[in-house]
Amino acid sequence: MVGDTYVPLTLRYPDYFPDVPPSISPTEDVRLSGHQWGKGGELCLEYRADNWVPTITGAMMVESAHRLLSGEDGEDVPPVPSAHRATLGQEVRSSFVRFALSAEAEAALKALPEGEITEAVLVEHKFGETWVGSLGRLGPKDSVLFTGPPALEGATNYDAIAYRVPKAMPLLTKFNDETLPLALEMYGLGEWLKAAREKKVGFAILITDTDVVMPSFFVGEKFRALDYQVVRIPLAEPRLPKGYDNMASAVVGIVGCGSVGSKLAASLARSGVSNFLLLDTDVFLPGNIVRNELDLRAVAVNKTKALKHRITEINADASVQLRTILFGGQESAENTASAMAALAKCDVVIDATADADVFNLCAAVTKAERKPLIWGQVFGGGVGGLIAMARPDIDPPPQLARNQILGWYADQGVPWDLGIAAGGYDAERGSGPPLIASDAEVGIIAAHLAQMVVDRLLVRSPSGFDSPAYVLGFKAEWIFQGPFDTYPIQYIAEGVWGPAQEANVAEDLTTFLSELYPEVEGEG
Repeated sequence: MVGDTYVPLTLRYPDYFPDVPPSISPTEDVRLSGHQWGKGGELCLEYRADNWVPTITGAMMVESAHRLLSGEDGEDVPPVPSAHRATLGQEVRSSFVRFALSAEAEAALKALPEGEITEAVLVEHKFGETWVGSLGRLGPKDSVLFTGPPALEGATNYDAIAYRVPKAMPLLTKFNDETLPLALEMYGLGEWLKAAREKKVGFAILITDTDVVMPSFFVGEKFRALDYQVVRIPLAEPRLPKGYDNMASAVVGIVGCGSVGSKLAASLARSGVSNFLLLDTDVFLPGNIVRNELDLRAVAVNKTKALKHRITEINADASVQLRTILFGGQESAENTASAMAALAKCDVVIDATADADVFNLCAAVTKAERKPLIWGQVFGGGVGGLIAMARPDIDPPPQLARNQILGWYADQGVPWDLGIAAGGYDAERGSGPPLIASDAEVGIIAAHLAQMVVDRLLVRSPSGFDSPAYVLGFKAEWIFQGPFDTYPIQYIAEGVWGPAQEANVAEDLTTFLSELYPEVEGEG
């Protein structure tokens, strides 16, 4: 009993009681309290999933429900204090149309003069079963007040208006098919409503000092109002370590856009790299999905082009150059030379192919141009992998460094049979089967390579890596005792970085000049 009224309630025990709380809801489909999950829904009581302990009984839950309903009984009774703290996800989970409102866009909207209609553009896309709109532009084209970020692929632009409601007028925050036309008429937007109805779609952004709402409508068989849920996007806070923003100007060359290369590119794009050069000629096939950053949308597309799309999905401002070329394979000399010239302009070059011919070309470019080369490999069967780098004037030139790593394998006294398949990672360069390894195993190598790239781009001194190369174990096989078994490799100093020079070139040049200009022989 609540006062003089009998209130029928239903107590339900879940299968996992007493580890989780039971629920109490009205037996009938009614709204009993302001602390209730919707009409007919469960009462929000003192004992909930976030503070539940198994010692709480069903009787205690009933007592809590009685206290709640008794505390709200009577017109002059103050509301029962709420302990409910809904997250953003909880607040919006039932909405399928949302308006993503950035702090910058909200500031621009609230700066509009009261009672005036301002032209706007709404950009909308569908993702995750949700329609998401955002402010693409505020103001006419010749007098733009605000411009949003670049539109995502597949997004649609809609004409809209922004209207700052005068302070003397109330702002309605909930709309339906009947109230929306009345509200727009009240705000003096009747003419706009009439014109928008002829277009069969209309978006209006209504603003006050404290609120922003975006009702919209579509006219099909009948007028249908949609009440967009506003999702405020806060100002971005730093999430990357100090100095990462300095990588935006660097250019990273990635040779090989397969499983390792694609994951590496995505990680670097998230880390702040904004300039990429991608080299590959392979086409993405359904079988690649098991461990590639790309998804089924990329099937039958060249990996370079598909990965460019993925990078710009992560960083819309990224600049991505492509060389869709079989680097180290049967290509014209001009194509190969052009690709090498493009790699020469990169700040860091990454070989993600595990192909010896490709490595030789990358090594030639980086040695001559004195640029860091970073490479990696996943061992067959996913038992482990290698990450390595060769840094100008710190390590031996890449080819010599690689030879030392191969020598280290031989020195272990255990037969080395964990190289990649004869056909490469995806068996597109030869006739062998593809490499057997899981997405997680490939991801580990790609993540460590990304850290090496960041280490070089930030020019950390000393380096965050004690050794220039590491052999990493994922399971107890070959020389590995188990997961996380790691072997650092130190190089022995040898070789010289820089372009190849013929022997005695200075002496030969002096002799040539003396013969050509005998009158200046011996002069400085």
